[in-house]
Amino acid sequence: MNTITEELVTIDINGRTIDCYVWGYFHPAYDGGRDEPSEHEVYELTHVYTEQDGKQFEISEVLMFEFVRESIINQLKENVSE
Repeated sequence: MNTITEELVTIDINGRTIDCYVWGYFHPAYDGGRDEPSEHEVYELTHVYTEQDGKQFEISEVLMFEFVRESIINQLKENVSE
């Protein structure tokens, strides 16, 4: 398990683009072979913060939208591949 700490991502909700920092956990995929079950990679996103006028605001409730979670996960994957 890896900790996702302060990864900068951009989310787009109703045409409004917001730069955010995301926290959470990443469980890499595991190939169990013959004797153990295999597991897919899993992203557990726990907190999302944005900054406005030098103050941080938690906006973790946006994680309830599947398209937001998918967008964040795709960006995290892109960041790793760079």
